[in-house]
Amino acid sequence: MSKNLNLKFYDTDKEIELKTKKSINSIFKEEGESYFRDIEEKICIKLLNKQNCIISLGGGSIINRKIREAI
Repeated sequence: MSKNLNLKFYDTDKEIELKTKKSINSIFKEEGESYFRDIEEKICIKLLNKQNCIISLGGGSIINRKIREAI
């Protein structure tokens, strides 16, 4: 879709992995879900404030009220 519309594409899980330099599985295993959700919230909110882009949100991100409001 982003290619057809010539828009930038962001995958929040990929952005989390780039920021932390760890896989999602490693973050959950080593740091726990709460740590992951905190990072996820910050990254999702930042990306959702961008204009003219396509964002792929992780499946659990919708449980976060701040992320839902930003959507």
